[in-house]
Amino acid sequence: MAQGSQFIPPGHQACAKCGRGIDPARALYSNEGDLVCDGCFSTADIAARLDRAARGLAYSTVAAAVFSWICNPFFIVSGIAIVNSVAALRYLVRADVKQALGSSHSTLFVLAILGLAIAGARLLLELAAIGLMMAAG
Repeated sequence: MAQGSQFIPPGHQACAKCGRGIDPARALYSNEGDLVCDGCFSTADIAARLDRAARGLAYSTVAAAVFSWICNPFFIVSGIAIVNSVAALRYLVRADVKQALGSSHSTLFVLAILGLAIAGARLLLELAAIGLMMAAG
């Protein structure tokens, strides 16, 4: 008998997460090395993918925003950074992403807002400079 009083057939082992019986010939292992069933393995894989996507969005937002201060022809890089930061913020407010990220959620959320602020400041600065040149000329 395993967790939750589930019957485990002879020759099978219990899943480390849910306690369901697993045939050792079709065994899957978690990142920690525990024997897990296919359902628990898929859940862990989904959480890892959500985490990787959130980190990629947040860090690329800051990278594009910083790059917009170096090279920003026709406001393209600022626009990309702003659109990317909005996409990152929309992604980070999802409940499943919050749950998968755990304590790093707030850090990534701050990074996305920081990227939006940096790119927005660059765009506003350039537009203000163009407006002043047009007003003076």
